[in-house]
Amino acid sequence: MLNARQEKVIVLLLVLLLLAGCFGGSPATRFYLLSTIPEEGRRQPVPARAPAIGVGPVRFPDYLDRPEIATGSNPNQLKLNEFHQWAEPLKNNFERVLGENLALLIPTDSVVSFPWERSTHIDYQVTLDVIRFIVDEHDNAALIARWRIVDWKDRKTVTRRKSDIQVPVNGSGYEAIAAAQSRTLARLSEEIAGAIRLLAE
Repeated sequence: MLNARQEKVIVLLLVLLLLAGCFGGSPATRFYLLSTIPEEGRRQPVPARAPAIGVGPVRFPDYLDRPEIATGSNPNQLKLNEFHQWAEPLKNNFERVLGENLALLIPTDSVVSFPWERSTHIDYQVTLDVIRFIVDEHDNAALIARWRIVDWKDRKTVTRRKSDIQVPVNGSGYEAIAAAQSRTLARLSEEIAGAIRLLAE
């Protein structure tokens, strides 16, 4: 029969084994970011009268307001992986990359994010409502967004559109997912930049 001291030793060993299992068996959390379009071949000399662009506000649905990367297992269910997360709030990352893409595609050196100071000169404001931004059950990155362009001088909406973009995920894993979602954002950026260039002509 074990004495009190031996029982304490055994309990302590069991606790240590449990802790080792908890800390040693869990995978490390990995963090991801959206990326801008490749600058090579995109950047052109900024014209003397390049438009000044204000980006935002960008509105995201609540189901995407979380650090975990969301993927769809079917139209009515999401998968959230606690070990694969966005490195910053997805809305902030999306808005910043959109602004960087527009600066390369228009091109212009004058891009600011909402909110900006009242004294900031803006020619056109881009606002977005993101409806869907996940990888679906068919391994396609899907981005659906309603967006508009406002002539800042007249405070008048001059363009209003809805974009529905899908691109396949090339490869496996969450790095491929983030890359595919970056490509959908690049496509959206191209649509918006094209509209702004037409307005600025």
